[in-house]
Amino acid sequence: MRDKVIATKNNNQINLYLISGGQKHWLFTLAYSKSVYNYFKAGRSLTEVMKYKNWKKSPRLTKTIERLPGMIKYVKKEFGLYNPKTSKNYNQKTRYNTKKRRLETA
Repeated sequence: MRDKVIATKNNNQINLYLISGGQKHWLFTLAYSKSVYNYFKAGRSLTEVMKYKNWKKSPRLTKTIERLPGMIKYVKKEFGLYNPKTSKNYNQKTRYNTKKRRLETA
């Protein structure tokens, strides 16, 4: 089963959840934003989210989508759903882990 990200609305907040293996896991809560809620209310797969080309038009949606891979990786590790050998989407290189480490010499 594909992992999906879904949004629910409570008063002035949006709760984002990861649905994986038939279970619903909370990711994080945001202040209400119409663009973010409308994009995630029907549920989106992570690959679909990362391939969406127009999300950079909304700064709020951009920040939410940039937060997703790290939070999903954290939730999957916490609940034992994460397998690094088979999780292609969660091993993508980011600007933070592409720097080469320098070797220290004594």
